[in-house]
Amino acid sequence: MSVERQTIVLHSLIAKDAPMAMDLKIAADLGYDGIEISAAKMRAFLAAGWTEADLAERLRGYDIPGTGFLMDIERHGGAEESLWRDAGELFHLAQIAGAKAVQAITGPVSVATVRAHAAGRPVTGYSGVLGLSRDEQMRITARNLARLADMAAERGLILYFEALGWCPLNTVSDQLEVASEI
Repeated sequence: MSVERQTIVLHSLIAKDAPMAMDLKIAADLGYDGIEISAAKMRAFLAAGWTEADLAERLRGYDIPGTGFLMDIERHGGAEESLWRDAGELFHLAQIAGAKAVQAITGPVSVATVRAHAAGRPVTGYSGVLGLSRDEQMRITARNLARLADMAAERGLILYFEALGWCPLNTVSDQLEVASEI
């Protein structure tokens, strides 16, 4: 029986504060098979005056199975429109990069926000679905994930879902239930 070799991929957060060019150098020099490129680093590359064509050229030849990340996918109410805008921008970057997939994560990303809510202290800033019933949390998250998956598929991308451990709906069974609602 032959076992296929696993792919070893550099995650951009390994060198969180380094620019994208350094991530690419690390991946090439150390023999990684690919890189999960950071959208923030791609945005910084473009903000430094490089073009989208420059970005595509710089990433040519790298296997990029995924890019991340789209945060706070449970946005609703007044925050919901920003979710669709952020998703469209991230999916566009993923296409330029030649990525196969985009990571979507639940929120709120801030652990301090979740801890404050759990302790009954006032929460400032984004609070996502904290304080809503579990059924409402599930409904909002599943609805948004379904629309995001459709948006990604329209661009030939896969969406991969990660629930942060400190956020609502954070167990494997929660994840399966969200997926079954789609």
